[in-house]
Formats: sequence, C-alpha cells, structure tokens
Amino acid sequence: MGFWRGLFGLNKKRISAELGNNGEKIYRYPSGYVAAIVSGGESDRVSSFFEDNVKGRLLCSFNHQGVGDIYYENGVPRVSVTTKDCTFFDMNGNVKKRWTWPRLLNERVELRLGERLHVTLIDRQHITAKLRLSSKIEKITEFDCGESHQWQQMRKQTNEPELALNRIRTVQKKSKAAAIYPANEDEDPYLSPISVPRRTTSLPAGPLTLADVSPDVTPHAPPKAPPAVPPERGLVRSQSEGGVPGQFRPILKMAGPLIGSAAGIAIAGLLFVASRAGGTPRRSQQRIPHRTMGRR
Repeated sequence: MGFWRGLFGLNKKRISAELGNNGEKIYRYPSGYVAAIVSGGESDRVSSFFEDNVKGRLLCSFNHQGVGDIYYENGVPRVSVTTKDCTFFDMNGNVKKRWTWPRLLNERVELRLGERLHVTLIDRQHITAKLRLSSKIEKITEFDCGESHQWQQMRKQTNEPELALNRIRTVQKKSKAAAIYPANEDEDPYLSPISVPRRTTSLPAGPLTLADVSPDVTPHAPPKAPPAVPPERGLVRSQSEGGVPGQFRPILKMAGPLIGSAAGIAIAGLLFVASRAGGTPRRSQQRIPHRTMGRR
C-alpha cells in the first residue's frame, strides 16, 4: 500500500503556512525553518525565500511589481530585476548580460537555488518560484512573484505616473508587513518607495538573512515572549523628595541651599518693610500708663 501511495504522490507532505504577527504568510520547511514569507496583499505584495538552515540566508525576493533580486551564496546579486531592465551578474558583481523591457523575444531563464527552490523568469510579469521538499519530489508549492494584475490595471488606467504611485503609497501605509530596506532606484517614477531588500551601501557586507528582512519572525517555531514594558518616566514619590521627577533631583540638591538662603532674605525684607509701614508703633507714640506711688 505504501508503494502505491508513494507512486501516486498520496504521501507527500505539503509545506505548511501560518500567519505572522503582521498578517504575513509564513511557509516552513519540514525541518521547521522558514522557507518563504509573503506579506501584503495584491497591491503591495512582497515575497521572500530563504535557505533551509538556522541562518536563513535570503535566496531571492520580489515585490508586487516583479522588482527584486536573486542572490549568490556570498550575498552578491545574481539577477536584479527593475522596472526598466533585468541585469545578470557574476559572483564578483560584474555585469554579464542586461535586458530592457519590453522584450521582443521571451527567453525563459530557469535558476535552481539549491535543492529546495526553483525560479523561472520570462519577464517582469511572469516570475514564478517553486518550493520543493526534496530533489526527488515534484512541484509542491508555486508562488507568483511577477507584477500583480491590480498594479497592471492601475498603470494602464492613468497616464500620470505620480497618480498611480500615490495610490500604491496609500495602500502601503496601511500595511505593517513591508520590507525594511528601500530600493536603490529613486529616479524610477513607477518604483514603489517600499520595495524588496536590495544591496545598497547601507546594507551589511555579508549575505542577507531572515533577521535582516523580517526581524520579528524566528527561524524556528518556538513562540516569542512578549517584550518587557519599560517603567514609565514619571514622578517617583518618596518620603524625602516628594513628587520630584528623577531627572531633576540632582539639580534640586545642588540648588537647595541657594533657594533656602534666598527665601530667608526675602522674608526678612518683607518683615522690615511691614515694620516701617506702621505695623509696629513708634516709641514716641506709645502710651505709658501713669503709676501712682503709695496708693492702694
């Protein structure tokens, strides 16, 4: 029975998906490590794929426009797709080949990133990624990483690039699961301001990992403890200092003698003015009672 189930693929294990804290879909390998993270919706999708190990090295990542990168093992981009062209690099970062959009010949490029991930690239609208449990099992989960249909319709309905870009920005402000690194092509009017992780001068020198792309997602499945709430910086009351904020206590201790002496001088001055104004009668105006000597 097990032979026939294996022959017809009835005993294949599917890659399970779970929801993250920000609503993103997290796919894990049978080992428990993160295989892929798909965040956002149709108009702000970001798909990132990782290696099956504890480090979780980033293999490739694409956004809803089909813009993204495929990386070598040393972290150097292997293929870089933008809204204008597609560039292929060698392991030293030198340009090998470049395509410009639109292309007249739809040449298919297939890249195998280890035993688990297989990426097919035709153009910016047709990018697929297939995750496999092992090299002996057929297609398990397929991801559409090309330009989304909603973005294509928005781009066709208007001739104003800035109007279409503002629509996408409005949608992206509502999404909390965007990538943390901006794209390095700010001059492109169609390029989203929040895009997939790309290699710029601000990125680390080594390969990108799961912690760089999604710091809230752990490589394995254990639950994450809630962060400790820091104590409020308010009034810390005590018997000696009352309700004085902590940051003002050193100043109060230094200025205490000065404040006390100034207050004493002010009170003495007020008493002197009050005495001069008539609060205490003068000696010449005091009535001395007559005393009779010898009378009883």
